[in-house]
Amino acid sequence: MYSPDGQFIAFNSNRAGVFDIYILEVATGDIRQITEHRGHNYVPRWSPDGKRLAFYSNYLGNPWTGEIDHDVYVVNADGSDQQAAVSDPSDDMFADWLPDGTGLVFASDRGGTRVLHTLNLLTGVVVPLFDPDEGMDFTMFQPRIHLPTGDVVFEGYREGNSDVWLFDSSDRVARQLTNTPADEYGPAISPDGTMVLFQVADEQGRGQVGMVNITGTDYRVVTSMGAYTTPIWGPSGNIVTIYYDPDAVDGPPSNWNLYTLDADGTT
Repeated sequence: MYSPDGQFIAFNSNRAGVFDIYILEVATGDIRQITEHRGHNYVPRWSPDGKRLAFYSNYLGNPWTGEIDHDVYVVNADGSDQQAAVSDPSDDMFADWLPDGTGLVFASDRGGTRVLHTLNLLTGVVVPLFDPDEGMDFTMFQPRIHLPTGDVVFEGYREGNSDVWLFDSSDRVARQLTNTPADEYGPAISPDGTMVLFQVADEQGRGQVGMVNITGTDYRVVTSMGAYTTPIWGPSGNIVTIYYDPDAVDGPPSNWNLYTLDADGTT
């Protein structure tokens, strides 16, 4: 994920044995490690001011034995002052920042079903994003917040299928943006707030890059060859994604690389 000023990219990597958080300086290519081998650490998200990162970790669980207990953490961008933002027997993951930087939205199964919650970092209070009476009790993952509006896109699983949803912060209702037989996941709103980017599985089960208008119209898949994962918006409205060629001699996952695409999916 790009920092708010576009100068850095935060990512997770297992290059040192377990997954930790790293920061890449775009101009120089220099990489520095932010977290230090205490469990597996995933999916860093920059605070709106670019000074902190939120991520989730299995510090209190072992994924290889099935003892999953993810918790959400916050750390300064220089690696200092790492703290648990939420530490609960529930499984808490995929945090993103509220526009004012005072809280987070994250996915948690603390109510039985994994749904979105908000955390006030000043008070520690956690509440569901949706009113329980709204019927939003299906499984939710990967919230991403559009900072200018506070709207939240997320992936929702109902009846075995994953679709992209939008929570409108002004009227506090959720709208389903995709409704296809394919699975769409990992959404992100474009910098200008008009389009939602996501990963979608093709007929071979390979990830492709898809997008849909913020109103739920003009659904399209913009890639077709190879396999893609984790597409995000770049600072200039381009697409940054991880790609591999499934037909390469060495095969996946050893030949994953980072690519940039134009907004229409061309290189």
